[in-house]
Amino acid sequence: MNFRLTYISPSIEKMFGYTVSEIMQLNLQDYLTSESVQKAVNVLGDQISEFINEGIKKNVVTLNWNR
Repeated sequence: MNFRLTYISPSIEKMFGYTVSEIMQLNLQDYLTSESVQKAVNVLGDQISEFINEGIKKNVVTLNWNR
């Protein structure tokens, strides 16, 4: 999956050392561990399943990571 971000907190520079504009050009796989990427894929997969199976009208999924 190609995860692209639409908003990133300016605090990202302190957390990862990238500017907001730099990190907006990256995929999750470029700066997260493979375990964190797998968690994101699982959450998104669950959300897609809910949408398909239960007709949930949600077009935004928010994922939060804490270091």
